Amino acid sequence: HNRSKKCDFLSTIRIRSLNGGDIDVLRELCTEWFPIKYPVTWYESITYNDRFFSIAATLNGQIIAILIAEIKPRWQLPKEDSDMLASVHSPDSKVAYILSLGVQRDFRRRGVASYILHHFLLQVASKHTGLLGVKAVYLHVLCTNVTAIKFYERHNFQLLHYLPAYYVINMEPKDGYSYVLYMNGGKPPRACCDCLYLISNLFQNLTQCKFTKLFFNSLNNVFSRFVIWPKLPSIITRQRQC
Repeated sequence: HNRSKKCDFLSTIRIRSLNGGDIDVLRELCTEWFPIKYPVTWYESITYNDRFFSIAATLNGQIIAILIAEIKPRWQLPKEDSDMLASVHSPDSKVAYILSLGVQRDFRRRGVASYILHHFLLQVASKHTGLLGVKAVYLHVLCTNVTAIKFYERHNFQLLHYLPAYYVINMEPKDGYSYVLYMNGGKPPRACCDCLYLISNLFQNLTQCKFTKLFFNSLNNVFSRFVIWPKLPSIITRQRQC
């Protein structure tokens, strides 16, 4: 019965893109939800800049949840996240960074966060959006935010790194974690295979002999197959089942 009620409730929610007219509401919500204060320019960027994927879940026209992600190439990753993908992926491979995901207090524990995250992951996995080719979705979270950690782990995200003193909140350093979900053929780093792939790729580029190039190209293909990751989780390969 409770499951049926939750499905009925979620069916009344609509997902739309955020826009400039939402900035005042966004500032109010983010101030309430998050310990980090964002400048006005940040809100302008997430609503106008194409590199951001910003959506809202609305109920009767009211914003009850938001998800904001930044789409960027691998070469733009900061040092602490730069080893997220295996070496078989080019520097231009795209990743999505979830900057914010929040739900209004009155609507928490009703499936709204899962609903908006699921919508985002469907867009990332779809062949009909500009997000095609995203190899990984990742985020940072405070070590003390156990609720958020359990939430992302339920949705197949896995721990990537422990980040000591990653945050500074109220002038105090706070530790964090990075979590990642691989998709669209994205593969995690595998030390041995990555090393062999890089060495083989180097020799392939240096040699002038046609047959030697062909040999090392074949080796590259073999090494790339050894870096295996499971198929896309079922949660984002089919419509959500209530």
